[in-house]
Amino acid sequence: MSIRVNYGVGAFGKVISARILMGTDMIEGIEAICQENDIESATIVSCIGSLQNSSFVYLVPDEISKINVRFSEVIKKEGPLEFIQGAGVVCKRDGEYETHLHGSMSDQWGQVAVRTFDKGRKYCDYGRYRFGRGTGHSAYTQI
Repeated sequence: MSIRVNYGVGAFGKVISARILMGTDMIEGIEAICQENDIESATIVSCIGSLQNSSFVYLVPDEISKINVRFSEVIKKEGPLEFIQGAGVVCKRDGEYETHLHGSMSDQWGQVAVRTFDKGRKYCDYGRYRFGRGTGHSAYTQI
């Protein structure tokens, strides 16, 4: 079997630490910060916080799919929720932001789950985020 990877080479050009305030959608808040700072691509290095509620998806088997998996339907969970750790990427395609954020959270009973978060819910109670603008790469190299 051959080894196949995609990668980009670059460097952090700007580092931003931010707090997204209560009532703000987590992903929309991250994208607004990027917009205000002229950031077209970013790596979300770390994020923690509390969530009022959350919407997310996870992988499920799908034999019809090319990769044999697909995302579930959107799941909505009411809080309080503790956002333990998150990481992801932000990029701009055709003038619109696309943010892909994975994270782990626990509910009020201590059940921990890892999720891919969905945009469009007003669910941030408070959050602290650190992310950086990448420089030096405009495309991925495939080998």
